[in-house]
Amino acid sequence: MKENGVQAVVNLQTDRDIRKYNPNHDEILLKYQHEGIDYIHIPTKEQSTDSLVMGCIQASKTIHKLISESKVIYFYMKVL
Repeated sequence: MKENGVQAVVNLQTDRDIRKYNPNHDEILLKYQHEGIDYIHIPTKEQSTDSLVMGCIQASKTIHKLISESKVIYFYMKVL
């Protein structure tokens, strides 16, 4: 990802979805750390309106901060 200019990763998956869809998640986190990529995890349940609203609010604040720092951002969301 670093070679594509990514400086921050925002992951909106729940812990359950991470375990289900990203079996190599721990290895990926180590790679991000090694490459100096910021990793922000904002677990958001799509089936829960409250969780979705709160997750979107938190994500928008985080994204705003990262953009104000001129960072290139990559997003992880649930895979359907």
